[in-house]
Amino acid sequence: MSSKLQWALTTKRFGYQVYELAKGNLKLLSMAFDPSTQTARIDFAETRRAFRIERKGLLKSKIVMKNEYGVNISQLDFEAAGANKGYIHLDDKRFLYSVDESDKEQITIYHSETEQPLISCSLANRPAETSGRKNVVQAYSHLLMTLCWFLFAPGKTEKEVMEFGL
Repeated sequence: MSSKLQWALTTKRFGYQVYELAKGNLKLLSMAFDPSTQTARIDFAETRRAFRIERKGLLKSKIVMKNEYGVNISQLDFEAAGANKGYIHLDDKRFLYSVDESDKEQITIYHSETEQPLISCSLANRPAETSGRKNVVQAYSHLLMTLCWFLFAPGKTEKEVMEFGL
């Protein structure tokens, strides 16, 4: 059985929360997230990217992830207000997601057509400020959207994506 993916909050420095995504002992990427500006800086292999997370809408809220040029690259929709599941739209593809609120939140992304799990990821070292939040998806939207971006980063083949799966 292969080890699962896991987000770990490794440190907090200068207002940033620094996370690492790992599979077992293999570090796949790191992300520095600034909650005050809602920006994420991602280091993955030889790639460095910057993203901005924006909350949009009043009646039907959604979260949008923009690249360093201000272009929308993904969108997170909630199934209902306060729900811990919904849809992620990325590169004209639609995926389902859910967040289990156990002691170690479990983030799962599904193929929307088949509802088969594509990938599952747990969260270690949960930040204290997320405890007791009404909507855990909003608290972890940067992790959820970065995980989806990582899976389908430009140049990745379907085989590479499946290697990180369940």
